[in-house]
Amino acid sequence: VPAYVAAAVSAIALILTYFYLPETANKQTAAKKRKLFFSMKDFIDALTHPKVGSVMTVYFLLMLAFASMQGTFALFAEHSLSLKADTIGLLFGYLGVVGIAIQLFFLKKLTKRFDETLLVIIGVLLMAGAFGLMTAARDTIHLFIAITGLAIGNSVTNPILTGLVSKLSDEEEQGSALGIFQSLASIGRLIGPLAGTFLFSTYGAKAPFLTSAFILLGAAGVGWNS
Repeated sequence: VPAYVAAAVSAIALILTYFYLPETANKQTAAKKRKLFFSMKDFIDALTHPKVGSVMTVYFLLMLAFASMQGTFALFAEHSLSLKADTIGLLFGYLGVVGIAIQLFFLKKLTKRFDETLLVIIGVLLMAGAFGLMTAARDTIHLFIAITGLAIGNSVTNPILTGLVSKLSDEEEQGSALGIFQSLASIGRLIGPLAGTFLFSTYGAKAPFLTSAFILLGAAGVGWNS
């Protein structure tokens, strides 16, 4: 049933995109620049860009850590706290609700008041702390506290990083840069669950979360030095 619901929501998104999402690119310019095949040069150029490259690296590490959590959280909650599917679903739902609230009511105010790079670093560190707290959780309340920090950090960093890629890229390269940006996220989502479940089965239930925390500390370091 979850798969059917996800498919239906994706179909609705497809329809809305086709009929209501406006095109922002100049069609003649886009036609001249259109490429039929993936370009490794563009990929490398984006990653080595003095400003965009560090943003993409942070995002990849963030998605790698987050996807590792997504792939193992239900296993961890069941193994460590004997939680059932309905409770785990509520926890994930709570994560989404907090994220929506942050992005709707607080993110704009935060970006006006604070430097965006600083917000990203704080958000990443908050997520790292949340992963660490998960490993020490003794009951559902502790998990709710950890997920609150995770949701706040994720909902702040994701849109800001996407905006930074757009701002720091040349106008005619924004589409390509954002495409590579999302491709890196997809690679993170591919590797994350595989690595997380391997760590879980090999080194124990806490291993994926501790590893994710260290990955995010590395991402914060990249953001700090960029």
